[in-house]
Amino acid sequence: MSIFSNLPKKEDKIMLRKTFKIDEIMYERLKYLSDNIYDASINKLVILAIEDLIKTENIKVYSVDSKNIDVERTFLIKESLMNNLENLSIKYKISMYKLINIAINNALENE
Repeated sequence: MSIFSNLPKKEDKIMLRKTFKIDEIMYERLKYLSDNIYDASINKLVILAIEDLIKTENIKVYSVDSKNIDVERTFLIKESLMNNLENLSIKYKISMYKLINIAINNALENE
């Protein structure tokens, strides 16, 4: 395996601007990680979470505090990831925005 094999391939470079409702508490945790821990944008952290969800198909329900609110956030997501998310959405009959939140929650649980 080449050192450069972790870089995205050219065919993965088509980025789509998508807006999703994200749990505000999870978004704030991502912001903290981006600002203080990792040299990565919130967008990159979300992409990594989505990639992991697609790879593992670890679709698990999590509890949400009734005081939590969802905020709309816009991300640049690879077209190939959106296609794979759409397939998961159809397979599990779960909306895309819920899948995004599940992906983020899974990633934050493992943090």
